[in-house]
Amino acid sequence: MPTADSRGRRAFLVGAITALLVAQVAAAFAVALEEGPGGPPVDPGTAVIQGVSRLTPGGPTQDAWRVTSGSLFVRDGVGWTGPPDGEPVDSWDDPDTGSAVFRAVLDRPLTSSAEVSFTYTARRFVETDRTPPQAWDGLHLLLRWQDPETFYSFSVLRRDGMVVVKKKVPGGPSNGGTYLTLGEARIEQAGAGERHVAVSIADHPAGSVSFAITIDGVRVMEATDDGSDAPVIAQPGRAGLRGDNLEFVFQDFVVRPLAAASDVVGA
Repeated sequence: MPTADSRGRRAFLVGAITALLVAQVAAAFAVALEEGPGGPPVDPGTAVIQGVSRLTPGGPTQDAWRVTSGSLFVRDGVGWTGPPDGEPVDSWDDPDTGSAVFRAVLDRPLTSSAEVSFTYTARRFVETDRTPPQAWDGLHLLLRWQDPETFYSFSVLRRDGMVVVKKKVPGGPSNGGTYLTLGEARIEQAGAGERHVAVSIADHPAGSVSFAITIDGVRVMEATDDGSDAPVIAQPGRAGLRGDNLEFVFQDFVVRPLAAASDVVGA
């Protein structure tokens, strides 16, 4: 357990780094829901997080985001995990972040077929007593999130250099569920700096679901869930971000509805 002195130093560190982030970054951090073609319109309003806030599990939501694990620090448009650790978070002013296990989802569901894009900067991988290093550590986009046991996961940065699409279904050893791999590819890991990610998801008339992942303008993977291993996740659900043993900053989180599966994978 951390001592009072160590917790005091950690509190100072979190405050100092937060202040540094606030001073250095001023880009717009928005969840934009654009009007979709060929279907009922989606609220085109933009939710922008302003000021300095920290969102934690069990605490209030702000604009679009709900945190279920770890801490989300936000300032004038930029989201940040804080320095990740494996400690529980008790309150807004707790010097621990818990962000070695980071989970945050949008507070409202999306349309079924959509492209979700955002920009991130990975600061560093970590490890803690609670979270030893794993090959799948990194940053993952969650789509059609129903609950912690049911969603699609798109690993866009992993410790082992893989890009992976998975489906999580209820029942199993992973926090009440089981992950089923739908596709994977190895990519060249970039160095420090911003990376732009776009993930598309769309339904086919026959009942399958198609996915495409684009990183820095390059299509790195396409995959399909045909329901052969477990039923497809057909409900719209929420989008979210998951971080494992990774400190990262993100911004410009945009959701754009798609009209057809051909917008995901060219036919």
